[in-house]
Amino acid sequence: MIKNPFTGSVNEITDQLVQSEISSHFILIYPSIEVFRRLYSNYVKKKLKDGNGITIIISYYETSSKVKEALSDSLQDISGIKDNKDYNPGTDDIVSEYLKEESLIIRDSVNAYFGPFDRIDKNLFMNFIRDLLKKAKNSGKKGISVIADLGSFYHHSGETQDLVDYELSLPSKYDDDLKLNGFCAYHKQDFERRLTEEQKQSLIHHHGQLLIVEDK
Repeated sequence: MIKNPFTGSVNEITDQLVQSEISSHFILIYPSIEVFRRLYSNYVKKKLKDGNGITIIISYYETSSKVKEALSDSLQDISGIKDNKDYNPGTDDIVSEYLKEESLIIRDSVNAYFGPFDRIDKNLFMNFIRDLLKKAKNSGKKGISVIADLGSFYHHSGETQDLVDYELSLPSKYDDDLKLNGFCAYHKQDFERRLTEEQKQSLIHHHGQLLIVEDK
C-alpha cells in the first residue's frame, strides 16, 4: 500500500530518491520540463558522486542531446573520472566519459519502450535492465537507478490504458535480487488531463510512494 504522498522542492525530492530503499518503485509528478531537468541533474550528480551504481535517465520531452547538455552543466565539479591524472576539465566532456564507462545511460522514451512497428513491448526495457545488471555485477557496481519519463505512452501510442497496463505489469516493489530502483516520471499536465480518475488512482496505489515536485 502506498505511503502518504510526499510533496517537496527539487532538493527535497532528490533526497527522497537518493535515500530510497533498494528495489523501490515510485511515481514522480513534476510541474514543468525545467523543474524535471533540475531534478534529474541533481539526482545524477549525487549518484555519480557515490560511484557505486548505474544511473539511467529516460527522457521524452527532451532529446538525449539536451539531457546530456543539462548534465554537462551540473557535473563539472564532481570527482570520479576526474581523478584520472590525464583528465583535462578544459577539453574533456565529463558526461561522455560517464556514458562511455556506463555509469550513466541516457535513452529516449520511445526507443526504450516501443519495439518494431511502434508497438509497446513490455519485455523490451526489463530485458535491457537484466543485461545491464549482469554488466554491473561484473564491474563491481551495486545496482541500477532509473528515472523514466513515460510521456511516450500517451503521446506516441495514443492510448492511456496502454500506459496503465504497462505500469501494472511491473511489481510495486522490485525483487531485492534485481537491485533496481525505478522512478516513473509524469508531467503534471499529462497526468491530470490525459488520465481518468480511476487510472490515476490505479497508478498511484500501484507504486510504493507518490512524490510531487514543487517549482521551488
